[in-house]
Amino acid sequence: MSQDQHYVPQAYLKRFLNSNDKVFRLPKQISKPPTQVKEFSPAATGYLPNFYVVKDEIQLLKRGLEDVNHIEKHLAAHQDAQCSKLLDQLVNARALPIKDAFESLLLILSFKERNPVLRNDLADKAIAREVYESNFYKLEVKFRELRATSFSHLTDKEFDDHLADTKTQMYARIEHENFATNAHNEHLLSFFDSGDTLVHHIARALLDWKWFLYEVPASTPFITSDNPGFTTDRMAQPHNLGFSEAVGFCFPLSPIHCLAIVNEFDREPAPSAEYKRIHRLIPEAEWITIVNKSTYVISYKFIYSSNQTPLISTWHDLHPGFK
Repeated sequence: MSQDQHYVPQAYLKRFLNSNDKVFRLPKQISKPPTQVKEFSPAATGYLPNFYVVKDEIQLLKRGLEDVNHIEKHLAAHQDAQCSKLLDQLVNARALPIKDAFESLLLILSFKERNPVLRNDLADKAIAREVYESNFYKLEVKFRELRATSFSHLTDKEFDDHLADTKTQMYARIEHENFATNAHNEHLLSFFDSGDTLVHHIARALLDWKWFLYEVPASTPFITSDNPGFTTDRMAQPHNLGFSEAVGFCFPLSPIHCLAIVNEFDREPAPSAEYKRIHRLIPEAEWITIVNKSTYVISYKFIYSSNQTPLISTWHDLHPGFK
């Protein structure tokens, strides 16, 4: 039986409700100037059928799992339950306990991990090979570190053949018809089960950056999307991820709040090292426009708002040839 599984937590979209308890939703690829924007309940958008179903039996067996919907029922559901609490803390606090700040980052970054954009990237064979090339390099380094112990029984030729066979098997996985789905699910299972993934390392690094909470009038709100959050590079161009080259990371928290984490030293930190200070600012109108345009560009398929006006105006900002 098909099951709608949300890659955008409903609790997050509920932060952008209008007076009808719905969100305005604009398709990203609309080709003509929008005049009216349709409303949807959070339950009726941001989902795909059976998106998180684990189809690879080996993934279940090696973790002792039986439920093919484990990601949706036990992992994503736990994150969704924490969504309102953690994001409310970011909005209301001037300083957060480091533990809560870290958990908030993991929640926000999980939106990226769960998103179809990541699975689509894995479906691109060139991107998948680049990822596997990096993974194999790390694996080869580990194997060579264990050469004198775990692999001491192998001759040099046998060891080299073992490396070559391992690489061949890794690359063969890329050609499997369900590779992108299986690789994404493996990625999610590792993210939720482990405390030592790349995402955890990114979250720890962001704790050292300077945090700002931007607050705007309700008349000039932030919009969001079905792939919320983006990094910016030194040329002020938005990216879905790319933290190694990023100078900042922005994430809309509500129509009037946006978290901005900037790669610079905080000269006014919290009084205690056990807390993360959040500097509160009112941005210029130009900055709101930049954030909304970037949110639109990085979206997957849809852009959301509590007010249809900023959706329409952002579309026009990105399509200046239309009146």
